[in-house]
Amino acid sequence: MSHGNAFMSTLGTNYRYLTPWDHHRLNYYYYAFTEALLYDHQCSCALSRYCISDAYLFENNSSKTIYIEGMKIGCTPSESFHQSTLQCFYNSSCLRLLVKNSIVPLVPRESHYLINITIDELRKNLFLENWNTTSNYSAYFHECSPSI
Repeated sequence: MSHGNAFMSTLGTNYRYLTPWDHHRLNYYYYAFTEALLYDHQCSCALSRYCISDAYLFENNSSKTIYIEGMKIGCTPSESFHQSTLQCFYNSSCLRLLVKNSIVPLVPRESHYLINITIDELRKNLFLENWNTTSNYSAYFHECSPSI
């Protein structure tokens, strides 16, 4: 859905529909109003797609807010994902919160990345730990048989 100069997320993370109602005639209008969402009470999705805040869940039968370590929510899922970290996946209690099962967290000792590195930084590094380059000229010459 196009809104001015922006796209409305299918998940409703950047704009929300407002239902207009004509109280005098008790009729609905034939068009829908939209309103940009705010993150952290100050960043408007109408002005920036990079608005994010900490992701959270509500406890069952309660209004208690439970924040998810390292996870972000925002105007678009992709921007939120890029600014999130993998911290929750290294923490068994956070994982239990998400999946309600006991899962062994990732072992950080085998990675040179810090657990609070953003997913965007991992993506820029192609999720690679290291890059090994091996040159085998004899195999190249044997396979390609270049003329000298």
